[in-house]
Amino acid sequence: MSIYIAIEGIKPTISKLAVCLFFVFALYGKGLAAAPLTRPCRTSDLSGIYVLAQYKEIGGQGFSRIASHFRYRFLELTPPGTWVEHSMNRLPADRALIEKILSNDPKDRTYSLGADARLVVKRGEQITFTGSCAVSLSERDGFQANDLILSGELTNNPGELHELFRRWNGEPYQGAAADFDPAAALARAAPPGSQAPVAPADRLVAKEAAPVRADVVTVGQNAAAEISVVVTNLSRLPLSAFMVVYRNSVTAGIWRDALVDACVDHHPAWQPNQQWRQGYGTLLTVRQMQAYVGAAIFTDGSEWGDAKRLAELKQHRGSCQWPGA
Repeated sequence: MSIYIAIEGIKPTISKLAVCLFFVFALYGKGLAAAPLTRPCRTSDLSGIYVLAQYKEIGGQGFSRIASHFRYRFLELTPPGTWVEHSMNRLPADRALIEKILSNDPKDRTYSLGADARLVVKRGEQITFTGSCAVSLSERDGFQANDLILSGELTNNPGELHELFRRWNGEPYQGAAADFDPAAALARAAPPGSQAPVAPADRLVAKEAAPVRADVVTVGQNAAAEISVVVTNLSRLPLSAFMVVYRNSVTAGIWRDALVDACVDHHPAWQPNQQWRQGYGTLLTVRQMQAYVGAAIFTDGSEWGDAKRLAELKQHRGSCQWPGA
């Protein structure tokens, strides 16, 4: 049996994505001269065959786990709205075979693009992906002209997914790499009328494994079991502030942000391996609890996570200061 047939049924689903602003409208500061120039996607951009060049999953593991095994990920967009994705663990030498595989895939997904570059992908009548879409206009900082930059959230898998798709014309393809740096791109620009997001000061932390982890913990049995979120400082640095992103049956499956700041709360910073815990109710009232850490600030000023959420953390802190902060 051909390996292409064997894997044809293994196609990870990109699902519901909450909007995460990722397209660039303006550049801020002299230090941003090297930032890639981008614009919001237009309907005319969503046509042709693309390959996933880079990706970054923040707060989840489902997409990354599959993408690490099936590194060759193709996306075929056909106007007025057909969306076909196919992943494989080997790259066929013949472009025609890849095109045949894509053409034989079910045409059960569609896409639409709103005036605000909000991309919506559906499988049948069910929304499987919502997010922002941008197009690179220049070859800077690892971007190439006409790259598609998608950013959003996966359904039934906590976290955010950032993808860079590159138009493919049959040239050699090395497969997707998990080294996309969405924080750096977000830090360089913002939509009109808003403040520029804050770039992570500790770029090494931003590229490595998350230095802060959130776990959903159940204590007790049956309906009286208590549901809590436990955040653990995995860094070698004291943790000053962080944002817990969560959803459950009480929020009707909508992601909410909880801002926690040691300075504002008059609480000592969390030392390495120390934990923060917050109860959310019992199994009788809270179901389908999911949570992850979206941003974190450490006492030495280093930062990790989504630039927009980092900006919210700093705004929440305001002018609060305490000795050693």
